[in-house]
Amino acid sequence: MSLYSIQQQGLAVINALVIVMATSLIAVSLLEKQSQQTERLIAEQERSQAVWLLRGGLDWVQQLLQIEGRRSPITTTSGVLAQRLQNLTIEAIEGTESALFSGYIEDEQSKFNLLRLVSAQAIDSQQVAQLEQLFMWIDLPQTLAKAFAQQLLGSYQTSSHSPSQLAGRRPTELAAAASLSSEQRTRLNQYCTLLPPQTKLNINTASAEVLAASIPTLSLAEATQLVRDRDQGNWFMSTSQFLQRLPSAEHDTLKKVELKSQWFVVHGEIQRGATHVRQQALLHRQSNQTSIVWVQ
Repeated sequence: MSLYSIQQQGLAVINALVIVMATSLIAVSLLEKQSQQTERLIAEQERSQAVWLLRGGLDWVQQLLQIEGRRSPITTTSGVLAQRLQNLTIEAIEGTESALFSGYIEDEQSKFNLLRLVSAQAIDSQQVAQLEQLFMWIDLPQTLAKAFAQQLLGSYQTSSHSPSQLAGRRPTELAAAASLSSEQRTRLNQYCTLLPPQTKLNINTASAEVLAASIPTLSLAEATQLVRDRDQGNWFMSTSQFLQRLPSAEHDTLKKVELKSQWFVVHGEIQRGATHVRQQALLHRQSNQTSIVWVQ
C-alpha cells in the first residue's frame, strides 16, 4: 500500500473520529439542555403547587378571621394573632411530595398610621412629632417622620393619588424609606402602617411604643406597664375602661382608639423540597365578609 493511501486512510479515520466526537458533544449538549428544561419545568410545577397551597391557606385565614370576628367583641394578641404555625406538614395528593407550611397574622391596627400625618391636605405637626418620638424609641432615623409627611402631602396634592389609593401599601414602599437597611425596613413595617386615616388604633394589640407615641399624655414607662398588665389577660373590654387606667388623657383620646381590628397582614411560607415560596396579603374584615386587598 502506498504512503499516499495510508495518509488518506489516516485522514479518513481522523475525520470519522472528529465527526463522532462532534456528534457526541451535540448529544451531550442536547441531553444537558433537556435535563435543565426538565428541572425548570419541575421547579415551575412545584412553585405553582406551592402558590396554590398558599392561596388555600389564605382562604382558611379569611374564614378564621370571620369566625373570630363573630365570636369576640375584641381583638387581642391571645386570639387568632397568637396562631403562629411553624413547619406544619401538609399532606399532598398521592405520588407527590408533602409540604411544610409556616405563617402568622399581623394586626395592622396595632401600628402607627402614617396616613394620619396629613390632614385636610396639610401636614399635622403633632402627628409628625409623635412619629419622631416613636422612631427614637425603635431606633429609626427621626428625620424620616418629616420625609414621610412631605411625601404623603405631595401625593395628596396630585390628581393621580388619594388617601384611598395609598391605604394598604407597606410603609417600606414609600420612597422616603428607600435608604433604610433591610433590618430597619423590617422594623418600620413592624411598627407603622398605611391605612385609611379614620382607622383607629387597637389598644388591645398595640405595642407600648406605639401607645405612648399615639397618646401624648402617656409616658413610655406607663405604656410598658399598661401593656404588661394587658397581656397577662386583663384585656380592655371598653374604651372607657382604657381611659380609666390612664394617668391622664386628652378629651379626644377615645376618638383615636378601639377594641376590635378590621385590617390584617397575613404572612405565609411553603417549603416543598428545594422550593421556598413566601407570600403576604392584606385582608380587610367587615361584618359580612373578609376580603383580600392585595397579595404579593
